[in-house]
Amino acid sequence: MVMKKKEALKLSLNDISMGDAPYSENEALNWIHKSKTEGQQTFLWWSRKKNKGLFWSEVKIQYTQFETEEYVVVLVRDVTHRIEFEENLRKRDSDIQAIFDATAYGIFIIDVEDDGDFSISNMNKADEEITGVKAEEVRGKKFRDFFPLDVANQITANYRKCIEQNQTISYEEEVNLPALGIKFALTTLVPVKDKSGKIIRIVGSTLDITSRKKIETNLYDEKERLAVTLKSIGDGVISTDTKGRVLIINKSAEVMTGWSQSEAEGKQITDIFHIINQKTKKNCVNPVEKVIKTGQIVELANDTMLISKNGTEMIITDSAAPIKNSDNETVGVVLVFRDVTEKHNIQETVQRTSKLESLAVLAGGIAHDFNNLLGGIYGSLELSNLKSKENKRHEYIENAINTINRARSLTQQLLTFSKGGNPVKKVSHLFPFIENTTRFALSGSNVTAQFLIEDNLWLVNYDENQIGQVIENIVINAQQAMPVGGSIEISAKNEVISNTHPMLKSGQYVKISVKDSGIGIPGELISKIFDPFFTTKSKGHGLGLATSYSIIYKHNGTIEVESLLGLGTTFHIFLPASLDTVLSDETQEAQTEFSDTGLILVMDDEEIIQNTVKEMLTYFGYEVVCLDNGSKAVDYVLNNTENKLKAMIFDLTIPGGMGGKEATEIIRKNNIQVPIIVASGYSDDPIMANPQKYGFTASISKPFSHKELQNILIQFVKTKNS
Repeated sequence: MVMKKKEALKLSLNDISMGDAPYSENEALNWIHKSKTEGQQTFLWWSRKKNKGLFWSEVKIQYTQFETEEYVVVLVRDVTHRIEFEENLRKRDSDIQAIFDATAYGIFIIDVEDDGDFSISNMNKADEEITGVKAEEVRGKKFRDFFPLDVANQITANYRKCIEQNQTISYEEEVNLPALGIKFALTTLVPVKDKSGKIIRIVGSTLDITSRKKIETNLYDEKERLAVTLKSIGDGVISTDTKGRVLIINKSAEVMTGWSQSEAEGKQITDIFHIINQKTKKNCVNPVEKVIKTGQIVELANDTMLISKNGTEMIITDSAAPIKNSDNETVGVVLVFRDVTEKHNIQETVQRTSKLESLAVLAGGIAHDFNNLLGGIYGSLELSNLKSKENKRHEYIENAINTINRARSLTQQLLTFSKGGNPVKKVSHLFPFIENTTRFALSGSNVTAQFLIEDNLWLVNYDENQIGQVIENIVINAQQAMPVGGSIEISAKNEVISNTHPMLKSGQYVKISVKDSGIGIPGELISKIFDPFFTTKSKGHGLGLATSYSIIYKHNGTIEVESLLGLGTTFHIFLPASLDTVLSDETQEAQTEFSDTGLILVMDDEEIIQNTVKEMLTYFGYEVVCLDNGSKAVDYVLNNTENKLKAMIFDLTIPGGMGGKEATEIIRKNNIQVPIIVASGYSDDPIMANPQKYGFTASISKPFSHKELQNILIQFVKTKNS
C-alpha cells in the first residue's frame, strides 16, 4: 500500500517512527540535532509503513538553512533486503568460522603483498595450536615478525614455490618452533587468483604429524634393526604372505637363491626357492605350501637340493614356520634354510674314509701273505730268466714275470688301505714325472695329452710310486671314457688355500687337474666313485679311484671331481707344497752289470724267500747266511765277529718270534753300524716309510725284483763300504 504525498505531509515523527518502533522521539530528535552540529548523519532506522508494518531503512539527515528558515532534509531508503542479506552473511561467516575452528587441520589464509612478501590474513584454532601463535596477535603481520628468521624463510620459500609452479603443492616439513619444539607438519598450499589470474592469496592447510612421524621413525628403526638382524644371520631367511608371495628375503638368501630383494618381492616362493631331491632329481613339495595348508612347522627331508637362479646346486637343510597374528591366525610363512653342501661332503668323506679303514685289516693281511708268496715265485723266475739260454723258455718266463707284476700292482693297491701303505716321500718336481707317467699310460691308445704347467711350480714331498699310480689310474679312466679318441688336458699350478676349504688346512698347494671330454659321470654316481670295489666296468675291480683317494689322503691332500654328463670329467688333485727348496737325493740308476763281494745276513721266516734272496745276492757276488728269526740273527751278529758282515736284510715281522725291528734295536745298542735293510710285504708300523728313524738303513717292499735289490745295494751297501 502506497502513501500519497498529501497523507505523508500530515505525518509527524511519531507517526512514522514511534509506536511499535524500537526508538523514542528523543532519539529521533537527537539525530536531527547532531546533523545540525556535526553535519550529515547516516544511520539505520526501523521505520513504519502505512499499514503499520516495520522495515529497515537507511536514513540520511542533512541540516540546511534557506533564507531565515531552518530545514532538515531527510532521505529514507528501504534496506530491509540488504540488512537481511548482511545478516545471512554474518550467520554464514559464523558457521564457516565454527567449521574453520573445529577442523583438526590447521587452516590459514595468507595474503600476497605487492612486493612479493606474505602476511597473515587469518588462521584457525588448530593452526594456532600447531604454530603456537594467536590469530588476533599476528593478523596482518609478516612471518619474520613473530617467527625466527630461519623458520620464516623456510615457510615463505614454500609459498614462493606454490606461486612459481602456479598449482597446489603438498609437502612434509620439519619446523623448529621455539615455543613447541620440533614439529613435523603435512602442509597443502592452494593458490587463489583474482579475475585477472593474479595470485592474491594462498589458502593452506597443515596437519601436525609429529606423533605419526615418531611412529614412522620407530617403525623405520625397528625395520632397520630387523634388516640388520636378518642381514647378519648366516642362514637364508624368506618371509611370504598366505598366498606364497615373497615379502622379505635376507642377504644370505639372496646369495643362495641368486634373487635380490627387489627381484624377488611379490613373486611366488616356488619361483625363487626351487628345490629338488638330490638323488632322484625330482621336484620337492615346497615347504611354504605345506605350512599354509597345515599351519604347522615343516622341515625338509634329507638330500634336498636348492637350484639357484644361475643353476648352481647346493644341498640345504631348512624349516618353515607359520607367522601368526594376535588372534592366532596364520598371516604368512617364514622360511629358514642353510647351505650344508660342505658338511654333506665332509660326512661323505668321513664315511668313505671309514669304509677304507674297515678294509685295512683285510687288505693288509691279504697283501702280506700274497706278497710273501709272490716274493719267492718272482725271485725264482727272475733268476731262472737271467740264467736261461733257451729263447722259448725265456719267453714263457718273461710272460710269467709280467703276470706277477700285474698281481704285485694289485697287492700294492690293497696296501694303500692299510697303515703299512704309508708313502715313502722325497722332495722333488712333479714334472716331467707326471708327464712321463701320462704318456706311458696312454701309449698305444687313440688319446693324446696336452700339458699346461705354471712356471716355477712349487716342489712337493711325495712318494713317486704312489703318485704315479694315482695319475695312471685317472688317466686310464679318462682314456676309457673316450672310446673314439680325444685329448686329455693336464694342468698344474700353485695355489694358496685359505681356511675356507673343508678338507684342507690353510697353506700352499700344487693343484693338478686332469680334464677329459668323455661321456661324463652321472650325478647319482659322483658320490660313489671313490668307494672301494665300486665300478661300472665289466672287467674293473673297483680299486683304482679308491686307491687314488687313499694315496692323496695319506699325502695330506685331497682329490675332487666335477663332471657333466656328455661333456666330460675333471679330477682336481691338491698336494701340499714342500717348504724345502732342496731336492732329495735321487736314487742312482741301476747299472747294467753289478757285482760286489762280502758277507750278507738274510733273516726271513719263509724258506722260499731265503732261497730266492740268497740266489740274487749270490748272483751279484756276495756270500750269504740265511736265518729264520731275529733271535738267531742277533746271536750270529754278536757272536761271529770274525765273519765281518757287509750288510743285513731283515724281514720286519716274524710270526711267533723276534722280528727285524727288535733285532735291529739290539744290534744298534751294541754299536754295530753295519747297513740293515728292512723288507716287508705289509706292516702296521710306519717303519717302511721312515726306516732310519728305527735304526734301519733303508727299506724294500716285497716282492722285489733283482733290479730293485741291486739299486738298494748300490746306494746303501756298496757305496757305503767302498
